[in-house]
Amino acid sequence: MTGASGVLAVRVAWGVVLLVAPHGVLKVSHGDDPHDRTARRVLRILGFRHLAQTAVELAGPRPAVQYLGASVDGIHALTSAGLAAVDRRWRRSAVLDAAVASGFALGTGFTARGRRSGT
Repeated sequence: MTGASGVLAVRVAWGVVLLVAPHGVLKVSHGDDPHDRTARRVLRILGFRHLAQTAVELAGPRPAVQYLGASVDGIHALTSAGLAAVDRRWRRSAVLDAAVASGFALGTGFTARGRRSGT
């Protein structure tokens, strides 16, 4: 398994978890039994976004596509950090989400760099 396929496999797994078990993710990240329908919808949309991003990266496995995906993840991480800064209720979840998005941004960016240099 290459670095790129590893990142994509983790992204698919995370996207599926967000789609099928958003309540479990909220319970772990938010610290209580989540009954917030809006939050569950947001996580499902995010799960779909991860799966769609994987499909785009598989369809066009070029460094430019990967860098674009890494940029999307970086923007996601920044917005999550912003939420953590302004909303105490969602701070824990937002910090964890920012960490996950940062991990995807870094992983995707590094694999794109390796592909560009031929390593």
